Amino acid sequence: MAESVSKHILIVDDEKSILHILRNIFIDTPHRLSLVETGQEAKTILEDDGCDLLLTDKNLPDISGLELLRIAKQIDPTVEVIIITGYDSTETVIEALEHDVYAYLLKSEAMDNIYAVRNKVDNALAKQQV
Repeated sequence: MAESVSKHILIVDDEKSILHILRNIFIDTPHRLSLVETGQEAKTILEDDGCDLLLTDKNLPDISGLELLRIAKQIDPTVEVIIITGYDSTETVIEALEHDVYAYLLKSEAMDNIYAVRNKVDNALAKQQV
């Protein structure tokens, strides 16, 4: 089995409590975490530094998670993106799938089962190593 390689995970959510929970999920991993509260901060990181995995809220006050998905894939088509949202919308899921989202998670379900989020992230990063 290949040794785990440190990756860069960019986490975006405008709710500090959600960022705190997500940070704690990944605190024991070898991965570098960047946590930001706005889409603009995420866009700057994507443009300047890139990331291996983007975990973003869909509804941000400035740039939507779907727009960040498009930006991330434009910069690096191999980046994996997971969108997490409190609002379920079939149209949004379809749009995210059209832009090659890795996973689309409902926030209520994800926060009830934080290990499911960790598993999705681990699986997405493992996919990049294949």
